[in-house]
Amino acid sequence: MNEKNVANYEDLLSARDREIERLNTKLNSRKKSGSFLWRFLVRIWLGKNTNQAIEAYKDHMLEVYSSTKAGSFSSAINQLAEEQPVASANLLAAIAARVLRRSRLMYISSFLTICAALAGFWLAFNANSLLKQQNVKVAEQVGLTKKQNQLIETQNALSEANRRSALIYDLTSIMDSIQVEAASFTNGYTETLPMEIQSRIVAVSKAMRPYRYLKEDGTLTERALSPERGQLLLYLAQVGARIPQEASFESADLRGAHLFRANLYGAKLANADLRNAILVDSDFGQADLRGALLNSAYMSSVNFGIALLDYADFEEADLSGSTFNETDITDTNFKNANIANIKASERVKKKIQGLGGVEFSGTEYHERFGSPNPPVLILK
Repeated sequence: MNEKNVANYEDLLSARDREIERLNTKLNSRKKSGSFLWRFLVRIWLGKNTNQAIEAYKDHMLEVYSSTKAGSFSSAINQLAEEQPVASANLLAAIAARVLRRSRLMYISSFLTICAALAGFWLAFNANSLLKQQNVKVAEQVGLTKKQNQLIETQNALSEANRRSALIYDLTSIMDSIQVEAASFTNGYTETLPMEIQSRIVAVSKAMRPYRYLKEDGTLTERALSPERGQLLLYLAQVGARIPQEASFESADLRGAHLFRANLYGAKLANADLRNAILVDSDFGQADLRGALLNSAYMSSVNFGIALLDYADFEEADLSGSTFNETDITDTNFKNANIANIKASERVKKKIQGLGGVEFSGTEYHERFGSPNPPVLILK
């Protein structure tokens, strides 16, 4: 190697020394600025063996550097050429071993993560199954609670019915008194009872308030009704007595009642149930039938003059030949009701038709909805 090349190498070594000095200064400043924590974390990540290999490689390079400063450059180059492959191989082997160990750890951690995910899925599936079972139990509990409430409601209704049964004795006594007075009636169905009996009728009719009671199938009636009021009203109509104006027959149970020429003038029958009743040629003048149910009732030639029929239901009822003079029919249901030959003003008749009333011809109504049973109670 000629002197010119040696001079060039010496210049290079001087430049390297200056660069190393600059890097050491920068390294020291980073140590002071707090990069020690970062180096500490890097050391932890690299591991003990890799750090030892790095330190060994650094020491080896420092020895080579020291020899270059102490001896000839050519001897340092020869030493570096002999020992560099071994040091580099040791460093690369340590790094490769560390990477492999890290890979194994990653595989193990991935496996553990998958196991944890499967365990979570299994727990979620079991939780969902348990939640479904809980919902079924809750639904069963709700059903039992509803059944319990129904039983409580039935019990309360039966208790109310038992309290009403105490009035049967008063009702029977009043009927006996009416029967005695009816023996002397001579004017058909226009007879007036004595005031003492009328007062008793008014008192007992107001005491017999409506209630829900058990039907034949063991369920409660949909509406609160008063069978006792219905019995009292039927008895008064049967003997031909006038209905006391102050007596209350609201919500009376008159389903399927059979009356002919009954005098129910001015009767208070709001919310009464007269479905399927047969009330031919009867008088409901000035009667209060607001909210009453008269579905499928046979009420031919009935007088509804000045009656209150607001919100009443006459669906499929036969009202042929009946009178509707000055009658209130606000929101009354006349759907498919037979209004053939009714006596009413054109305005009222059109209003009834607008509420569903139909003028059936001949036997069309009875062919469509059936004929009523013949009246049982014939009142003269």
